[in-house]
Amino acid sequence: MIATGTVDLVADDVAETRRDVQRLADEAGGRVAGEETTTDRDGVMDGSRLELQVPSAAFDATMTAVEEVATTTSSTRSLEDVGTEVVDTEARVRAQEQSLARIEALLAEADGLDEVVAIEGELTTRQAALDSLTSQLDYLQDATAYSTITVYVERTDEAEEGTDEDEGSDGFLGGLTDGWDGLTTTLGAVAVALGLLLPWVVLVALVAVPLAWLLRRLRRRPGAPSSPTTTPAGPGTERPDHGLPARPGRS
Repeated sequence: MIATGTVDLVADDVAETRRDVQRLADEAGGRVAGEETTTDRDGVMDGSRLELQVPSAAFDATMTAVEEVATTTSSTRSLEDVGTEVVDTEARVRAQEQSLARIEALLAEADGLDEVVAIEGELTTRQAALDSLTSQLDYLQDATAYSTITVYVERTDEAEEGTDEDEGSDGFLGGLTDGWDGLTTTLGAVAVALGLLLPWVVLVALVAVPLAWLLRRLRRRPGAPSSPTTTPAGPGTERPDHGLPARPGRS
């Protein structure tokens, strides 16, 4: 008989439940043939799949023990009778071994090269068939000696909600944590903004500083000389002599 089972579990602590299932497999004299685990964004295990192989004699007891490790949401068991297939495969293996022995005897008595080549080809074909039957028989014997139990473990919804609440805890410490997170986020945003603006500030400085210096130099240059102004001559003031003859005085 080939016995297989599947158990779906939910638990608050997936990692602990997984260890309990592995311990049950060890106690039954079995092994963990395969395992897959998943974690959330915080690295906490939230799901696991374990494939157990336990002796067929301990299948029922192990299934019951696994169902009691945590809350069971579903459980299935199945049995497949492969006794006829095992007996038939064993008979075919024996027949193939006898046929192979006869071919080997013919090969030992062969004389001609063509006869040897033909017998060796038949010997190769029958050896391959024997190897295939032997592998099939080994699989059936192993499947009947060990039963497979597949266990799925998932985290409960309450545990997930508790994890979310822990991330945003209330009270003074929660507010302090949120404030510190907000501060670090703001400082990070400011640093990013400064990093984006710094190249432009340097470029503007390289252009603006020489331009300001040039404008300042232009303002300091003296203006063009202004034309002289003529002031009217007052009494007793000598008029400039421009080389004209003196006007005769009145009599």
